[in-house]
Amino acid sequence: MINPFNFPLGEKGTGEKTPIVQRMLSLSLLPASWIYGSAMKRRRGLYEIGMLSSRRVPCKVVSIGNLTVGGTGKTQVVSYLSREAFRRGIRGAVINGGYGGNARKKGLVVSVGPATPPDFCGDEAAMLSAISDGLPVYSGQKRFEACRRAVLEKGAALCILDDAAQHLQIKRDEDVFVMDADNPFGNGACLPAGPLREYPSAIGASAIIWLVSSAESRSAVKSTAALWVLNQRVALVKSVVKPVSITFFPEGRVAGVEELKGVRVAAFSGIARADRFFNTAASCGMDVRFKMPYPDHHSFTTDDAGSINEMSFDGRTVILTTAKDESRSGRVFREVFEKYAVLNVGLEILSGHELIDEILRV
Repeated sequence: MINPFNFPLGEKGTGEKTPIVQRMLSLSLLPASWIYGSAMKRRRGLYEIGMLSSRRVPCKVVSIGNLTVGGTGKTQVVSYLSREAFRRGIRGAVINGGYGGNARKKGLVVSVGPATPPDFCGDEAAMLSAISDGLPVYSGQKRFEACRRAVLEKGAALCILDDAAQHLQIKRDEDVFVMDADNPFGNGACLPAGPLREYPSAIGASAIIWLVSSAESRSAVKSTAALWVLNQRVALVKSVVKPVSITFFPEGRVAGVEELKGVRVAAFSGIARADRFFNTAASCGMDVRFKMPYPDHHSFTTDDAGSINEMSFDGRTVILTTAKDESRSGRVFREVFEKYAVLNVGLEILSGHELIDEILRV
């Protein structure tokens, strides 16, 4: 069943029409989508019956992953759990795949620290490591080796696997699927016709679903109804992205988001859902005059930064970006921009606190 949630193919889960060209392209790719979705379903089935083997790590393992491609708020969930585990005094580590980093390409496992270049360990690993009140981070394609090192070197009793819903080689004690509460299943089709990495049936009965709402909507009613089609006893954590603070560079001063209320900003970002970033900035009362989206995981060049810099030519427009972009390309920004700001966001938990206790129980 390709579209079990009655979202018309070629339309967004919110009901908003996509351009006709995109709709026709999605329909033309359906045969490839069926092949891909079926292959992923067979792969998961082989793990479930033991024909493909998973290895056990000598500590509790929690998988945090997506059913769809990017933009769900997964990084915020991993960041939240990292901080919360640290606050509770849990010895653990975040295990990141190191996507985009040279270490991954070389098959290396990296213990990420403040001096580790993002282009070596991956931008998300660098950003997660920069959390001063969070767990240590390891990155690399060999996640079992990363977990083993975390246990040996950090005495980890908990390993949080980042972006691991489809990484079935490691047995997990908790499976958490992060979903965009505003658009949880896209058009209901698997890649390449839609955003689904797997059919929704991949979500097991014991899995926890973590819904992330955007700051301007704070609503998960439609998502909850759709998830009940999967399992009427589905375990849900509901949360909303919340602006936390502004960091001003190069001085590193941290201030409340109200400092930019009414101020004209030129916002840019290379994340999967740049529109969510722009909307969050606007929800803080900022006058988002310029919006500049770039491809996900984009490494900014000096030419890129120079073009962005032109948006603040009047001296009254503040250049604004995300923490993920800062961790990836901050060196370039500091070379080109005289000053700029980063909007820091976190999660407000609306419900499901008892499930978070379960996730972090060691």
